[in-house]
Amino acid sequence: PNSPDVAADELTHGGMVALIMRPTQSALRKFRRALNMRVTHIWGRDMSVDSKTPLRLARERLNLTIQQVSQDVGIDAGNLSRIERGVQTPTVETAAALAAHFGISELEILYPERFTDPSSDGHESGRP
Repeated sequence: PNSPDVAADELTHGGMVALIMRPTQSALRKFRRALNMRVTHIWGRDMSVDSKTPLRLARERLNLTIQQVSQDVGIDAGNLSRIERGVQTPTVETAAALAAHFGISELEILYPERFTDPSSDGHESGRP
């Protein structure tokens, strides 16, 4: 194989030769990194572009900045911004703190795509 992500092993059994393809360690590392990243395209749309998450709607309703909320809850403003856009998944503890701060469900923070109406223009949160 010519791919750096695939290795080949030759297996001989009963006079027959088989070529066994397997992923390399670097391919497995890439795959693990990809699994740890939050996919932003949900149902073929990028949540960070065309819709607002329930967390962002809650923050905007109270006219709070990301910096104010990050200080109140005790998390990094950059992380909060990524969580709010649906790019980063918060820890359960962070989701609980944000939910308590805004009076919304932890599920709305952990799974914003389930609570965002794909047909909306980004100004209303839908309910499944």
